[in-house]
Amino acid sequence: MAIPTADRPQFLARLLGGASRLQRRTRVAYRWHVFDDSRSAESRHANREAVAGYPDLEVIYHDLSSLDSLERRLIAALPDLRDEIRELLSAAGPDERSCGRAMNHVLLQFAGKRFLSIDDDVLAEPRQPPLERPGVEVGFAPKAAFWYESLEAAFAACPEASIDPFAEHARWLGLPMAEAWRLAERESGGLRADGLPGIAGTHFDADARVVFTWNHVLGDPGWSRFSGERLAVSAETRAWLALDPEAARTAFDSQIQWRGEPQTSLSTTTLSGFDDTVLLPPAARTGRDTDTTMGELARCIHPAAWTMSLPFALPHVRESPRQWLCPTESLPIDVKRSLIGYARLRSDSIRARDPAARLATLGAALVDLAAAGDSTLCNLLEEQAADRAGRLAFQVNAQLDDAATPAAWKEVLRQWLASPVLSLDSASLKQQTIPPDELRTLSRERGGALIAWPRLWAHCREHCR
Repeated sequence: MAIPTADRPQFLARLLGGASRLQRRTRVAYRWHVFDDSRSAESRHANREAVAGYPDLEVIYHDLSSLDSLERRLIAALPDLRDEIRELLSAAGPDERSCGRAMNHVLLQFAGKRFLSIDDDVLAEPRQPPLERPGVEVGFAPKAAFWYESLEAAFAACPEASIDPFAEHARWLGLPMAEAWRLAERESGGLRADGLPGIAGTHFDADARVVFTWNHVLGDPGWSRFSGERLAVSAETRAWLALDPEAARTAFDSQIQWRGEPQTSLSTTTLSGFDDTVLLPPAARTGRDTDTTMGELARCIHPAAWTMSLPFALPHVRESPRQWLCPTESLPIDVKRSLIGYARLRSDSIRARDPAARLATLGAALVDLAAAGDSTLCNLLEEQAADRAGRLAFQVNAQLDDAATPAAWKEVLRQWLASPVLSLDSASLKQQTIPPDELRTLSRERGGALIAWPRLWAHCREHCR
């Protein structure tokens, strides 16, 4: 069990307290690893005190600022990769968020193993879904989302679940797809695999396996400024909205939500499982949404990878609400997502099956991209902004054209039709792009890190025990 944390000792103490209570209830003990990326000595001291406060838990503390850190040991062992190691593992600058740094430490520390990672602002108190469907569903369709006026109202709608959430993840993580399929057929309610699109065939081959596990979220949904998921709700959510028109009007105000299956291939908002016995790609060291970009890269190097979405939630409780995007505001394209989008396009032409070769090929493509001219980079950025806006506009219009969509929800969607986020005119698209030099620099650094990663991962698999 890994807990990446940074300068939030009160959350770490709260999480460990919940883990202690769960251990007493289930009588199952786990080994916990705290990866402390705190900038202040005071936070690191408080985190050590939090760990010491629960002697019933087996907790190993990793100080990422230590003189004996993994970063320093790797540079000593592989000096020719000094720049790439720093790009992946070094501390963040004064104006940077290093969300992915701790995850890269975790991935290398546990190279060759399976592990679970839990966010530090989570409560280890599993909750049942507001609408429960028995059995296992295999598919690509979005799942239901619900939102509430308060955490108390959410808890009333989603009662406690008497399960061990960690054991539920461990039950599926790493299973070959053939074995997972047989296990799913034996679940109460059976297996549902109707209406799979043609693309699903590419996910079934001899290498198909459950690489990631994920459970639902109750509380803060995890996105920082904006998510297209809120505009593209499922038919099940629209049916729920038809029963409560007021709920439709609070969709972009309420930050207490039940978030179902993720639309991206990976989310680390609460509890996630990683099968690191196969090569997994690194996270972007700095910035936001490092989990989603890592998940997209995993799809590139493991085309037959699966995510198991477990139908219970862990509460995700922040101290303060986020500042979400308004319909009148524009949203600059995330440069890291732009690079991953480019990598996704290139991955379709890679014929190698070996994940390390696929990842190195993608890294080389990003390094080559850094040599492109300004015109090429600007066109790439505008094309990706147009693709995002076009897909969202299509999803919004499809709901507006659907007679079953509640009137109150249509009213909300119409407000977004005029948003710069959904606009396809040239001026709006240019507002959502970044200077080409920024993309060029990041492409060169990120590409080099991807090329180096298989070697770092293999070294740690042999030497980090």
